[in-house]
Amino acid sequence: MIYMNKRMKLVFGIAGLSLALAGCKQLTKAPDISTEAVGGVEENTNALQEQNGATSDDSGSDDATNDRNDNTAAQGSTGSGQDSSGQGAGTPSQQTVKTYIVAARNFSYSIDEIRVKKDDIVKIDFRSVDGFHDWVVDEFDARTARVDTGGTASIQFKADKVGIFEFYCSVGNHRQMGMVGRLIVE
Repeated sequence: MIYMNKRMKLVFGIAGLSLALAGCKQLTKAPDISTEAVGGVEENTNALQEQNGATSDDSGSDDATNDRNDNTAAQGSTGSGQDSSGQGAGTPSQQTVKTYIVAARNFSYSIDEIRVKKDDIVKIDFRSVDGFHDWVVDEFDARTARVDTGGTASIQFKADKVGIFEFYCSVGNHRQMGMVGRLIVE
């Protein structure tokens, strides 16, 4: 009988613990999947579509499914042929823009590494999920606007130097708190 009591206590203890854990709720709000997206949508746009008033959103697209630290970019041809300085960067059919969606929350970015090729045009679509932030790379003079929770900003620049460069948040002491990442230009 004593053996049965120990066994029953164990069964009831495990069952009670399972019920208690199942009833626990996450106290923090789960992030919206779109705010954690990395990469983006592959866009195929040619100069003729832009001349006719069509936008890249009208072209076919495939959703990219990436985990938090994936650094795969959405690539496609653009019709602008211009870098962020407004200078011509090639013919429209030759120009490639690599777009990265970067979400910021207090003291971290959704991606901590971005890898591109030399002379790629890099576009950062930036969104603050939590707090007041920006995205900066000094060596390319690239800086988004500072935005508050829910705000967005974009920056586009030409990666014309090879190396490993730090991107960071310039707000307060966020950089010192670890809100940094690496831009690798090969």
